[in-house]
Amino acid sequence: MLTAKDHVRSRLALILSGLADLPIVLCFLLVGILLWAFYQEPGKQHPFAHYILEQMPVGLRGLLTNPFGTASLHLMVKQLPPGPQSFIA
Repeated sequence: MLTAKDHVRSRLALILSGLADLPIVLCFLLVGILLWAFYQEPGKQHPFAHYILEQMPVGLRGLLTNPFGTASLHLMVKQLPPGPQSFIA
């Protein structure tokens, strides 16, 4: 949007980026609905976590859970003073 040649192309980029988000949102909703339908049992309270730990292949499980560890490490480093931040990072 900011690198468009004029305001018409900038508006077009804004509209197209909004339209490009719709399939992504629908994909997430579809996965959630399918997991909910797959785990329609009274004892299951967290179907997505249960699916990751019990059904998903090991390689995909690592790829899916790795960003959570990275984000938590980033939050911990962010709260340190500047000296230890440069040592850890």
